[in-house]
Order: sequence, then C-alpha cells, then structure tokens
Amino acid sequence: MTAENTAPIEFSYTFTKRFLWDALKRDILWKLGVAVLIVLVAIAALGWALGVAPWRSPMLPALIGGALAGVIVVPLKLRSIVARTDSYWARLSPDRIIRYRLLPDAIEVEMPNGTARHQWHGMRRLWRYKDIWLLEIVKNTSVLLPADAPEEARAFVVERCREAGVRL
Repeated sequence: MTAENTAPIEFSYTFTKRFLWDALKRDILWKLGVAVLIVLVAIAALGWALGVAPWRSPMLPALIGGALAGVIVVPLKLRSIVARTDSYWARLSPDRIIRYRLLPDAIEVEMPNGTARHQWHGMRRLWRYKDIWLLEIVKNTSVLLPADAPEEARAFVVERCREAGVRL
C-alpha cells in the first residue's frame, strides 16, 4: 500500500466516561503512583538519615498515611477529572461523537471544540492497550483511539506508524 494512492479511512466513535477513564488510567495513573512512591521513599530515606528507621515510630505511621493518601487521593482526583471532562463534553456535544479521518500523511480528529491534524512523522509512540490506543505526540499529549476501531483503521495506523518510525 503506497501513501500516494491510499484513500482516507473515516470512522466515528461515541465518547464515553469509560473511554476517558481508560485513557487517564493508562496515561496518568501510573505516573502519579510512581510520584507518590518516590515521595514515600524520600521521606523514609530522610528519616533514616536523621537516625529514625522507617519501621519505627513516628516514621511508620507517616509512611502508612502517605501510602493510604496516595491510594485514595490519586483515584479520587482522576474520578474528579473524568466527571468534569464528561460534563464539559455533554455541554459541547450532546451526541458525544469523535470523528477520525486517517490520511496517508496525517490523522485528523474532529471533536466538538475543533479539529486537530497530526502528522504521522510527528508521533513519538503508539501504545496499544486492550480498551484504548494512545498515539503519543509529545509528553502528556496523545490522540486517543478506540481499540475496537475497524480492523482496517487499526492496520492502517500501525502501518503508518511503522513507516514514520514511530515506536510501537
């Protein structure tokens, strides 16, 4: 298949809370978890350097409290982000449709707040998960694709990413 004579592939997807939650969970949750772990390790190391072993009082309650805060606060924060984003989408577009147009040189994503066009050669990485695909453009910026997109579209994305040198 050559890029010059390939017809665009178009498909639509209905934006859902689950779609957004999957994207955030895959893209952000692990980063926040790592940040909490780094802070806890830093606190333990500082306590140890000051002569208080991590398993002794008062260090142990502080570490347990920090771990519990990370386990509880991080998912609650993501839930809040999902709820705000979902209500924003509901105001913009009651039908919640995302339209994708896969072109030989770029991907176009049309959403209620506008259309974005991203060149294949500008992509950094394609993350393929069970529920969602993330086409990473730059750090923390991705094009979200449903993993249940038409087979032709998924094959096209993989082919274009390979041709553009995108990490798979």
